[in-house]
Amino acid sequence: MRYFDLHCDTITECAAGGKQLAENDLGVSLRKAACFDEWRQFFAIWIPDSMRGPEALAYFDSVYAYFLAQLANNARSIVFCREKADFLSTRRNSRDYALLSVEGGAVLAGKMQTLSYLRERGVRLLTLTWNGDNEIGSGYLKPESGLTDFGKALIPEMERQGVIVDVSHLSDRGFYEVEALAKRPFIATHSNARAVCPHGRNLTDEQFCLLRDRGGLVGINFYKAFLREGPGACMQDILRHIDHFLALGGENVVCMGSDFDGAEVPADLGDIEGVPRLRRLMRQHGYSEALIERLLFRNAAEFFRRNL
Repeated sequence: MRYFDLHCDTITECAAGGKQLAENDLGVSLRKAACFDEWRQFFAIWIPDSMRGPEALAYFDSVYAYFLAQLANNARSIVFCREKADFLSTRRNSRDYALLSVEGGAVLAGKMQTLSYLRERGVRLLTLTWNGDNEIGSGYLKPESGLTDFGKALIPEMERQGVIVDVSHLSDRGFYEVEALAKRPFIATHSNARAVCPHGRNLTDEQFCLLRDRGGLVGINFYKAFLREGPGACMQDILRHIDHFLALGGENVVCMGSDFDGAEVPADLGDIEGVPRLRRLMRQHGYSEALIERLLFRNAAEFFRRNL
């Protein structure tokens, strides 16, 4: 099977704990991902809300260096996709693809030139905020607060440089301000349906439909707290969110944004080796093979072929 995941925090956790990407006790490793015939993974460098200015950028640089070292150590099995040419390459030789994102716009420190710095290092996606405030705007904890003047100027510059805008974690007001400013498709890498689980990190139906109509993507988050209120979240809850988005016309929009190693996932899923079990559950649920392929791989792959 083929699998494309828009968000995991694995490389941040590896760097923090001195762990190896090849094999570790985390939710994602190269050994575990060997269960896929083809695997494309966005690795997120997470910037804590407490970091600002030079400290935030220095933290990025540290994790980035660790990321490059891990890829160099495993060059036969995974390749860093920096440019569209890398993404479209047929020189696979059994290698999978790592793409890089930053989760938390505090890394920019309110300086537009830092975006170019990140872009030169292969960052192709920026999650504008985490849960709190930064120089770009407010996270979901302040739903009525939106983008700053810097944040409003940043959106067209990200589009010009080819860095995809990610609105997961962004406040509701910020979401609508991005939608008004954006000329190109934008995405929510790891967000679920608020109608199914009423958490502020999840998307409203209106937000989902705007992403749908703009040609964007929504990655289903496996975090238990975003799947179901209260205890007992399981893989069946993942299907509840997918079903809801499909009912809104999301066949070409929905993909996976697991949040492995950044969130507690259902026990019956476990880690990335549980994704084939999720695929089997989709089939038992009545999804066609073509739809399953779209959800697990094609929707994301086609989006980045068009938009990188």
